[in-house]
Amino acid sequence: MALAEFASRSNGEIFISDEITGTGSEADTAHGLADSEGTAVTPSLVVAFITQKTTGTSIALVEGTHDATNCKFSLEAQGKYRIIAFR
Repeated sequence: MALAEFASRSNGEIFISDEITGTGSEADTAHGLADSEGTAVTPSLVVAFITQKTTGTSIALVEGTHDATNCKFSLEAQGKYRIIAFR
């Protein structure tokens, strides 16, 4: 089962993002996580990982303060990353 298919079947318990391109500024990524009554919740655990960077350079992925709507990260321009968030 593909990751996106797994995430879509999890009823708001896990979110797996598409690949996100860094801009150098904090980016909001809507996660859609909710409790059993459908109320939006802040993730209990968020993991992000870099999927692409410019060859030969170091890159910083910085975590922001997540909320009941968005996961928040910043990554230098041209880097790419994905997010996994758990309810």
